[in-house]
Amino acid sequence: MRTFLLLTFVINLWAYSGTDIDEKQILALCDRSDVAQVKRTVRTISRSDDLRYVPALVELLLFCPDSKPYVLSCLQSLTGEKWESYLEWIGFIGSHPYPTHDGYRQLRATLMSAIDPHLARFFANDYPSSIRLEEIVWGGVAKDGIPALMMPKFISASTADYLLDDERVFGLVINGVARAYPQRIMDWHEMVNDVVAETPVSIAYCTLCRAAIAYEGSTGSGIYTFSTSGLLYRSNKLMYDHQTETLWNQFSGEPVFGKLQGRDIRLKVMPLLFTTWADWLKTYPDSQVLDMETGYERRYEPGAAYKAYFSSPKLMYPVWNATDDAGMKKKDVLWIVRLAKASKAYALKRLIQNPLLVDELDGQRILIVTDGVPITVRGYFLAENQLEDREGELLIVDPDRNGIAFSRSQPVGANGAPLKLVPSHLAYYFAYQSLMPGVPIFR
Repeated sequence: MRTFLLLTFVINLWAYSGTDIDEKQILALCDRSDVAQVKRTVRTISRSDDLRYVPALVELLLFCPDSKPYVLSCLQSLTGEKWESYLEWIGFIGSHPYPTHDGYRQLRATLMSAIDPHLARFFANDYPSSIRLEEIVWGGVAKDGIPALMMPKFISASTADYLLDDERVFGLVINGVARAYPQRIMDWHEMVNDVVAETPVSIAYCTLCRAAIAYEGSTGSGIYTFSTSGLLYRSNKLMYDHQTETLWNQFSGEPVFGKLQGRDIRLKVMPLLFTTWADWLKTYPDSQVLDMETGYERRYEPGAAYKAYFSSPKLMYPVWNATDDAGMKKKDVLWIVRLAKASKAYALKRLIQNPLLVDELDGQRILIVTDGVPITVRGYFLAENQLEDREGELLIVDPDRNGIAFSRSQPVGANGAPLKLVPSHLAYYFAYQSLMPGVPIFR
């Protein structure tokens, strides 16, 4: 009943909108009280050859499922395609950038308000966008439906008896302060806003992309904190900042739709390790770890969330520009280095075959160490140091050939100080294909 009343309002609204696309006709497809009128509308739209109808019609597949046969008839007449589901049509639209009419943004806002009035606010203003609005899809939850953790409580590693040795944690070290964010908690919240060693940090975790990225919240234009919008772009989380409610690309750390878009802002990526609790504790015994008392009632058990998705080769949402190719499947895992001026991706299965690898990116030598079960990947800046195999023992040596014993978990340089970690994160191959075009992959 609520949906019908909403659509009645929308029809009346668009009857006086003055747009050159007859939105009243489009939305009349949702009003099944006059079937004869609906059939006349189908004929009118189908004979128009106006492809600007297509994006709006696809939205009706989600919001007016009872009218699906009529909507599909229009879509198939206009495009010649015979997809059946809403998500299939979203994938089709991704690869076919049809134009939209002037009122399309407001139409999205009005339809989204049927789910959550707060979702509608993202589309309500005429702010610039660097992504196509037709590719923004609802992720199945309301705004903040996956609640972010804001300045959460931490406990000492010695009292974190809820963690198992082999379960995974995301680890962050800033100016000697180490903090662990267990995956069992991150799966339920996906965003943590924290301050570590006086540095504002936001860990943005896109579970669909298997990518947890640590961003420094401080930028040249201010400090930002983030939450989950409930919207997706190419199966990637669109997060929003609390300060302006601009939508940001979780993968690139850039504002893409809203007040801040176009201001040349990009969040700085920080090193974030994905390792086991035992491995992390061995390296950082004085670490702090997220308290299970988050203020939310959730099943904070290993694998309680997303276990089926992580173990399936299928994606949950369409990504039109991602394919299986070159020996890589869409959900193969990559390790991605993110420097300020350059990035590079490495297939995890190749790193497993080459557990010690030295590569160069943007003029800097990087030591990549892959080991453990489950697998952990670390990257270190070598700077002036060199890696050498001396009678089977790996050493970091300085230019004077003074060897220092090599530790996989925390190698040190010629001056005895630990090598600096490289900003990096893991991600599925499809996310790299879709969201990082032009970034090289190590072959």
